[in-house]
Amino acid sequence: MEKNLLIQNLKTKAGIDNLSDRTFDEVATLFLPQFAEDDNITDESYAQPLQILKTMSGQLRHEVADGITKGKTQWETEQKTAQQKAIEDAVAAAKAEWEKATQTPKPEDKPEEKPDFAKLVADEVAKLKGELTGDDSALGKLAKQFTDYMAKVEQEKKDAIVNKIREDLKSYLLDVRLADREPVVNLAIKEMEIKEDSDFDKLKIDVEKLYEAKYKEFYGDSGSGPYAGGAGGGSNSNKDFENYIKQKQAEAEAAANETKEIEAKLL
Repeated sequence: MEKNLLIQNLKTKAGIDNLSDRTFDEVATLFLPQFAEDDNITDESYAQPLQILKTMSGQLRHEVADGITKGKTQWETEQKTAQQKAIEDAVAAAKAEWEKATQTPKPEDKPEEKPDFAKLVADEVAKLKGELTGDDSALGKLAKQFTDYMAKVEQEKKDAIVNKIREDLKSYLLDVRLADREPVVNLAIKEMEIKEDSDFDKLKIDVEKLYEAKYKEFYGDSGSGPYAGGAGGGSNSNKDFENYIKQKQAEAEAAANETKEIEAKLL
């Protein structure tokens, strides 16, 4: 068996979607010698590589979930610690500013101006908070990384759902509707606008219409139709095909009986 075919078989049999192509390639390379003779390949041959792939998939899912939880907890803890330190530093700075202001000699002909201690604290807190949580700060960068990672995970989930819908539409056209031009099926599905929350029943109707339009565009009004069994497809075309077969069987039986009657008369 060729390596590319082994990789494709492993993907199909494993039924997992969170491992990279490189992972499948490496596992296929490792087990390729035992698939060298096609006659000796059985379901048992796939047992060990499939178990390894499924174990790797499960571990990856666990690590992703654990990483998200730990990353969020670490970010929240560091943010609280940084904010507490910012407040303490602001208080210390405001106190120093207040002491400096009160120790400065004032002209006797002017009333002594007392600093607004609350405002000094608030200003210092705002300043340090901006330095610690701004976009260029350590916490700011960590928050952005976490947000970007969550957005990527969410997008990958949506893409997986959309890809599954596309595969189901293809299976519907080929296996249920018996579409007989797979390249046209692929083209029709590719041009479909599909979202993760799309109504699948409506998509089936839309993809049929698009497939039939593409079929007519490529093959015109030919004698054959877009579905197996004749033009138009559907139950009517299948019934016509069945009736045609029954008619031919009846004609063959009648011819056989007629032959027997002639032979009987000649004996």
